[in-house]
Amino acid sequence: MILFKIKNALDLDNAMTLKIFGLADVDIDEAHLENILKKHSQDGYAICGYDKLGGFLDGLILSKRGSGSHKDNEAEIECTHNLILKKLRIALNLKEADMLDIFALSGHNIKKNELSALFRSESSHRYKSCDDDTLHAFLAGLDAFYHRDPHP
Repeated sequence: MILFKIKNALDLDNAMTLKIFGLADVDIDEAHLENILKKHSQDGYAICGYDKLGGFLDGLILSKRGSGSHKDNEAEIECTHNLILKKLRIALNLKEADMLDIFALSGHNIKKNELSALFRSESSHRYKSCDDDTLHAFLAGLDAFYHRDPHP
């Protein structure tokens, strides 16, 4: 579901999505991609695990920012909702104002301090875990952000 929403928001076709996976050395073929993009109720549905999703996001960073832009060795780090937000922010070069705008477009208004808490280290007392609703609101807002009419 997360990969599907990102793919749609960024208008990525399957060929580009496979290329992005390849940039992060994630081995996935078109048939498997089609299955992970299906809805739960459809025949052949497959789960896109956080390992593959993390790889896709790493490839997205490489695709958008270049090879020198992603130096974290996060292969052993669990791909949490907070990390998904972080990787999308890096890949899409989103500033704080962009992030707040994206959340607002989904009707999920958050304050600057709440946003910064999502990107803090888990060991920080100001860290806030990103829940499902917050991530899905961001993804909905991301779609609106990239598809809004520039001349309202």
